[in-house]
Amino acid sequence: MRLRGFLADTCAIAAVEMALILPFIALIFVNVADATSYVYSQMQVDLAAQEAAGIARAMCDTSAKLPATVNCAGLTAAMEGAAQATSLGADVTLSSVAEAWYCSNDTSELIEVAAITATPPTDCSATLSGSTAIPGEYIAVTATYSFSPVFPGASVVASLPADIERIAWIRLQ
Repeated sequence: MRLRGFLADTCAIAAVEMALILPFIALIFVNVADATSYVYSQMQVDLAAQEAAGIARAMCDTSAKLPATVNCAGLTAAMEGAAQATSLGADVTLSSVAEAWYCSNDTSELIEVAAITATPPTDCSATLSGSTAIPGEYIAVTATYSFSPVFPGASVVASLPADIERIAWIRLQ
C-alpha cells in the first residue's frame, strides 16, 4: 500500500523531467552557438580577403602601377590593414597574394596564361584555341584565420578545420 502511494505521488515529476531533458537542450545550444560562431568567422575571413583585393584595385588600377605586386608602393601594408579592419582584427592574416594574366573559358573559369613578370600575351589563343579575347590581369588574395570553438570538445564544430581560408579574386586590368 505504501509503494502505491509513493508511485502515485507526482509532486516532483517536473523536476525529474527537466533533469532528463536539460542535458540534451544544453548540447543543442552549445552546438548552435559554436556553429554560428564558425559560420560568422568564415564570413568575416571572406570579407577580409575581399577588402584586401579591393584595396589593390583602388590603389593600383592604372597601367603605370601594374603589376601591382611590383610597382604599387605600400600595397602589402594597405591590404593587410584592410583585411584586419574586419571584426576578427589582427587575427586575420594574408597568407598569399598572387598576380597573373588570366583568360576566361566558356564556363567563366579563369585559366592562367602567363606569370605577371612576363610580357602580357596579346590574346588568349595560346591557352584557349581560337580565342581572340584579351587576357586580364587578376590578383588573388588569400586570407587565413585560426578558429577556436567557444565550447571545445563539446560540439561538432571541433571536427571542422581550425584554419579558415578564403580567396578573393579581382581584375586589375
